[in-house]
Amino acid sequence: YPDRDFIFGGRIHSTSDVGINGHSVEFPAYPLGNIHGGIVELNGQYYIFDHRHTNHCAYNRQGVAEPIYFDENGLIAQVEATSCGLNGGPLEGKGTYPAYIACNLFYEKGIDKQDIADVTDMEDLMKSETEPVGYIHDISDGCVIGYKYFAVNEPLCNITFMLRGHAKGVLAVALAEKGEAVGSLELEIDTDDCWQRVTVPVDISCGKVALFFRYRGEGRFDMQEFELNCVKR
Repeated sequence: YPDRDFIFGGRIHSTSDVGINGHSVEFPAYPLGNIHGGIVELNGQYYIFDHRHTNHCAYNRQGVAEPIYFDENGLIAQVEATSCGLNGGPLEGKGTYPAYIACNLFYEKGIDKQDIADVTDMEDLMKSETEPVGYIHDISDGCVIGYKYFAVNEPLCNITFMLRGHAKGVLAVALAEKGEAVGSLELEIDTDDCWQRVTVPVDISCGKVALFFRYRGEGRFDMQEFELNCVKR
């Protein structure tokens, strides 16, 4: 019945991971906002479709999708936010990925709406390209950017980032939000318009892994993409 006998069963999905992985409304894994979720069954698999906010504005949104599963009692366990979408599993653990597919974006001290780095979708026109590109804007001290998940079939030796801005500090890579770094680099960039390649050496074994990029230091910078490399460069 639509008007009675409801029993609240918890969240199905939060694009900010509120309710799982230690995240709450006070400490979300991604800036909060309305998500307008809907459930669709495709070829026997159920998915929830909704969106996360971009461009530092509630009216700009990036569509996302996650598979959901029913248990024997018909209940749905909350699914975490990932970068995989309709990929059918983890993303391939090599090659180049756009920064804007980040599923986690927060500061270690918590999200400050006036200070948060921001996913900027398809806004910047590159001088050498005809198509606009998306990027993460205004990354500063304590920013954590997460991507889940990758299927790493060959150990990763380094990750190359395309960055621009004015910053001096440490860019670290970890496999968990609060995990120990598996690679880091003393970062120093000073460029307004040109994207600069920065390579961080890492030691990542094979398996299903999440990647969290953490910056601590001065200044601010943007990230356009990152490349997972199995060969030393």
